Amino acid sequence: MNELTARLLEQLAAKLGVGIEVLWTALLRQAPIAAASNLLQYALLGVAWYGLWKWHCAMKNNDWDEFSWLPFGLAAITLVILTGAMLSFVHLTVAGFFNPEYWALQQLLAHK
Repeated sequence: MNELTARLLEQLAAKLGVGIEVLWTALLRQAPIAAASNLLQYALLGVAWYGLWKWHCAMKNNDWDEFSWLPFGLAAITLVILTGAMLSFVHLTVAGFFNPEYWALQQLLAHK
């Protein structure tokens, strides 16, 4: 653990009224839980993309009037934005399972 990490842990532990070891242990235990939660969110996003694809397939043979494309387009734009946002957290999902120390450090740095 480097000096910055130790200092951040000391400050956070003082605010919470717990020891540094307790806080660091809690962060390390939280890493795989957060990563599993991220996997569930990725799965739900995959289900949403599948639903959008099925919607598209059902509608492509029908005549689309000038407003029938609007809900589909808004759903597609929303999914693109959500996918982009979630892809930026893939490295933390992997770290949560395989390198919980890095995950814990990233959480401390993000909330300093």
